Amino acid sequence: MIILSKHNKEFVMRQLREPDYPLLQDYLTALSRHTTERFGPHGFDMPSIRKAYVDYFPLWGFVALDAQQQVVAYTLIKLGLIAHERERLRQYPGNWADEHMATYAPSVADHWQGHGLGAAMLKAIIPQLSQRGIRSLTLWGGVMADNQPAIRFYNKQGFKTLGQFQHNGTNLDMVLKI
Repeated sequence: MIILSKHNKEFVMRQLREPDYPLLQDYLTALSRHTTERFGPHGFDMPSIRKAYVDYFPLWGFVALDAQQQVVAYTLIKLGLIAHERERLRQYPGNWADEHMATYAPSVADHWQGHGLGAAMLKAIIPQLSQRGIRSLTLWGGVMADNQPAIRFYNKQGFKTLGQFQHNGTNLDMVLKI
């Protein structure tokens, strides 16, 4: 599938496949320290990447590739809630049944942040989630309360803040109704 940046640059978005893991590892290890501190669903080495797709099954990875076939954005979707987050999220009002939930973790290469790739990927993923009966999308590990660019991004996409929690600082739980 072709997605477009804000300036109409084309990228190929597709579901991550095991042969893509080396490209993903290159992408992850090239991220700045600032970005890597804010993205933590799995480690950046090959064993951790492989293990994530077993431990968090069912897990979908999506990548956006540039013309040189380099990963420039990566998104994880876990069908259901992350086990260690389930109790915290279920303290909020609403239907938190796993069969209607998905957990979301986006990442965009430092030099492509702010160019609309995260929004384009989310827009392409939502219909696939809807077809599977997913009604709500929550952030994997929340978002750090001091990460104002990310919070603005999530708000612009329609995410609503549920509350906050403490883990290595203050974090916000946010949800998008689909």
